Amino acid sequence: MNPEILILHSGGADSRLLCERAISSMAYPRRALLLHCYWDYPAAEQEMEAFEKTNPFFQEHVVLELPMEGQPKDEDGPRVVPARNMLMLSAAINYAAAKGIPTIWYGACADDNQAYLDCREEFVDAMNVLAQPWGVTIEAPLINTSKVEIWKELKG
Repeated sequence: MNPEILILHSGGADSRLLCERAISSMAYPRRALLLHCYWDYPAAEQEMEAFEKTNPFFQEHVVLELPMEGQPKDEDGPRVVPARNMLMLSAAINYAAAKGIPTIWYGACADDNQAYLDCREEFVDAMNVLAQPWGVTIEAPLINTSKVEIWKELKG
């Protein structure tokens, strides 16, 4: 069994927790790889800083710039990037398949699945159907975890 995993890292708390779990896991000791998908939007700089703090713990890290367009959720709300996770996971499937990495983790969580279609279990299942011919499995370990629980675990 190949113990490597690819963590799709956006720079947010969800990604950070996935990294911490991978680092502390006996199954994946320091054998995870990071793929950070970057695009120009207000939080991009902070997310890149968070990614750079995390990446020394991993054997390999890659920054992939993806041109994406966003739209405001509402006038005062954050930008929504339609199909963001689908685009990032498609790139991650390509990278994982080319490197022989069997598993991708991404940080979809319970609080995101209401607003974002690509943070739902049905989406993960559909992406796994598409990834399977390339020998890649997508996992969303936080999909039933709230943001409050994520922050508690990070601070604990």
